[in-house]
Amino acid sequence: MSIHDKAYAEKKLSQVGYYRLSGFEINLVRNLSAHHSRVWNRAFTDIAIPDFTKPHLAKFKKASAYFSGINLDQKAKSRLFSRIVVLWYLVSQTSTNYQWIEKVETLFKEFPTVPNAKLDSLGIMDGDLSIFNNFKGSK
Repeated sequence: MSIHDKAYAEKKLSQVGYYRLSGFEINLVRNLSAHHSRVWNRAFTDIAIPDFTKPHLAKFKKASAYFSGINLDQKAKSRLFSRIVVLWYLVSQTSTNYQWIEKVETLFKEFPTVPNAKLDSLGIMDGDLSIFNNFKGSK
């Protein structure tokens, strides 16, 4: 990632209130994944989804529509899925041809049935993969 890309990403993050996720959290998920650490049921710091009804955030209609369609519960805000939600929003704003979210969805659909290993541990409420339909129009 070039300095320009990083600055653009940080600007986008700060506009919707994601300073906390911009650096450390994304880097943490990257490092844990790259070093094959367990992330599927790890509890992270809660993500603060901005209240887009506030006047100073009203101009971010695309972000408002995207995040209101996801509707993360309190548990999900501290799980891996919340990071995936934010990362996909950033990716979808910078690249219109990227298929990453489809690959993630396929991976979750192939998630094995193992006792005590449930999709809700990722932050997907009730293991309901239909939530991925909310991502389809976000590009």
